[in-house]
Parts: sequence; structure tokens; C-alpha cells
Amino acid sequence: MGSEDYLKVKLNRSRSAHQTQLMKTNREFELQMSSQKNAGSMMALNEKLNGLFGKFRVVHVEVVKCCQPDEKE
Repeated sequence: MGSEDYLKVKLNRSRSAHQTQLMKTNREFELQMSSQKNAGSMMALNEKLNGLFGKFRVVHVEVVKCCQPDEKE
């Protein structure tokens, strides 16, 4: 095996190792972005639910007021 062949093999191994590391880093980045999107979606859903429960409480209080018998009767 000549020195040129040795350098080609060494470069191919190095390139392969770099490609593997890039793929791993890219996958980790994709997972992180996905997690952030999911977290953002969950926060938006939580805000909507809090708003709905707030409206429910207001309506519930009004219904309770309407349904209670007058104390004068």
C-alpha cells in the first residue's frame, strides 16, 4: 500500500467520522427543535385552557346567582 492509498483511507475514515458526527448533531438539533415546538404548543394549549376555565368560572358564578332563591321570599 502506497502513501497515497494510506492518505486516501485515512481521509475517508476521517470524512466518515465527521459525517457521522454531523448526522448525530443534526438529529440532536432536530429533537431539540421538536421539543421546543411541543413545549410552545403545550404552553399555547395551557393558556387556552386557562382562558376557558376562567370563562367557565364567570358563567358558573352568574348561574349560581340566578339559581339561588331570593332571601326575601
